[in-house]
Amino acid sequence: MKPALETRLEMAQSQLVSYAQDLKRMLAQEQEKSRELEKARDRLQSLDRLKTDFLRLVSHELRTPLNQLSAVWVLDGQLTPEEQAEFVEVIRAGYRRLAGLVERVLGYLEWVSTGKRATAETTDLVELARRVAAEVEGLDNPAVDFQLSAAAGAARVRGNEEDLAKVVRCLLENALKFSLQQKIIRAEITVAGQGAVLAVSDQGRGFPSEMAEQILTPMTVPYIENHSQGLGLSLALANAIVGAYGGRMRAFSEGRNRGARFEVELPAAEEAS
Repeated sequence: MKPALETRLEMAQSQLVSYAQDLKRMLAQEQEKSRELEKARDRLQSLDRLKTDFLRLVSHELRTPLNQLSAVWVLDGQLTPEEQAEFVEVIRAGYRRLAGLVERVLGYLEWVSTGKRATAETTDLVELARRVAAEVEGLDNPAVDFQLSAAAGAARVRGNEEDLAKVVRCLLENALKFSLQQKIIRAEITVAGQGAVLAVSDQGRGFPSEMAEQILTPMTVPYIENHSQGLGLSLALANAIVGAYGGRMRAFSEGRNRGARFEVELPAAEEAS
């Protein structure tokens, strides 16, 4: 028979092992709860951001099309045919603006609310940028100095081609829209080990450097005063799409009337697995 002390030691050791296993299990459970709470917190922050964006939208951007639609109340039999046709066109313009606004807002809210998107789809960023550049109206105008440069070969990144085309189009149209007298626009694609970067720069209106992060969200001061006309959903939507595919978007400017530069970094296709 084993000595009593040895038996006690073995029992104590067994109990310690059992306690250690229980503690490990409890720690794993707490870590899982912590992760769930973190997800819930992120979700609440996202919903709070959506609420803020929506309130900004209602208080600002809806007023113009609603004012146009209100012209319906002055239509009566005393107006001449020419006057009636003029009011009808005002109402139609308000409807078109309102319909387009609703479509863009819903698209933005959908991307922000769904968050990360897992996908096996990949896109050649170089080929995509060349195709979209050829489609952007006004970019081939002789008064526009536009150049697209990229390293030889493909730059395959994670993401649906149609979604990423919206991002490329947004950056090019934004640079074209806010270029001043000198319409000099440069687009460059570089490839790194973990992804590819599309950079679009202009010498246009620009914005205060301290507002670089804000300009990628809708209805911020930079949009209203410095770098946009309207709600500013295009860059916000592009930022949401890029983030959903695991990338990031950044804005740079040295100040008003000193141009702007926007960079989109997307993970390489190899990282999609």
